[in-house]
Amino acid sequence: MGARNFDNEGQEQAGERWNAVGGRQPAPFVMLPIWVMHAAGPKAQALYSIFAAEVFHSGSRKVDPTREQLAALMGFSPRRPQSVDPYIRELESIGAIYTVRGKTPDGLKDRNTYVVHHDPPDSYTGPRTYGQFYRERVAGEAEPSGAAAAVRSSAQRAEQREEGKTAGRADVRKTAQRAEQREEGKTAGRADVRKTAQRAQQREGSVSAGRADVRETAHTLRTKKEEVRTPSTPLRSVPTGAAAEAQGGGDQRQGNPDHGPLVAEILRVRPDWFARDVKKALNDPEVSSRDPELVRAALLVVAKMPDTKHPSRLTQSGPWWAQAAAQVAKPARRAMPGWCGECDGDDRTCETDKGELFHCPRCNPLSPAYAPEGAQK
Repeated sequence: MGARNFDNEGQEQAGERWNAVGGRQPAPFVMLPIWVMHAAGPKAQALYSIFAAEVFHSGSRKVDPTREQLAALMGFSPRRPQSVDPYIRELESIGAIYTVRGKTPDGLKDRNTYVVHHDPPDSYTGPRTYGQFYRERVAGEAEPSGAAAAVRSSAQRAEQREEGKTAGRADVRKTAQRAEQREEGKTAGRADVRKTAQRAQQREGSVSAGRADVRETAHTLRTKKEEVRTPSTPLRSVPTGAAAEAQGGGDQRQGNPDHGPLVAEILRVRPDWFARDVKKALNDPEVSSRDPELVRAALLVVAKMPDTKHPSRLTQSGPWWAQAAAQVAKPARRAMPGWCGECDGDDRTCETDKGELFHCPRCNPLSPAYAPEGAQK
């Protein structure tokens, strides 16, 4: 930028020239007096420009914006109207504005009115033209008056304190955000732990079901082997309920019965249960003394009920016993006819030359060829 020369009156002298050319116009604008540029700091100058805009808008030298409105126009938070107080005091100290304190008829505080001055006060001794202002600021020929510098320094300190408070609030927000992020991380960690526990429980249920399937298969193989060894041995009914009590003392547990197939069946319905809990419920005296088919049907009903949380519910009184009894109810068996004298009288079976057993067609109603007496031709 070329140097510019001004005389004592602020008029430009001959020398290297440069020009600032106006651009698009017209548009609304406000005037900032040279003496305000000299005596006030940048923030106070911006506040004076807002007052000047209020004057231009209202057409009056007296304006009454609220401190909240001034704070918002200055870029501060409207919730902190005290942010503009240092700059209002700075403009008052240099005589740029005069504040009329507002009061209600009851003597309470009311909205203030600001008188905006364009001309400097009589006590002002600083530059009045742009040439004088230019020489002072660019050439360093003079410094602002002591009072103006003191007020400006006070405003700067107030601005620094406000910036420190803003930075402090920002630090508090960051700390809160970091604490929230840590809490979210802990919540996510707890959710991962729960998922891991659920997967482990599901694997345990699958393993228990697999063991039950193995036991069921082994039991089936043992049963088939026994049938092969003793093909002609008649099947004997196992007493249950009152009959079991009459014969063997009620509990009928010379050893715990093998509930493997039933446990596996129940775990397929309720994989969230444990095999040991199901066995414990089945071995309860109140349950083990009942008919196995009735117990199986009741346990399936209990397992399929949505509000059942534990297999021990089977050991309690409830509607599931009646539902199970209705499911396993069988029609009365027909009376066995008299023995024909030619087959095995115990189980009414005959044996072929190859050792194969079949129901006697003469006296066993289970034989497809059986015909009741009187119906035979």
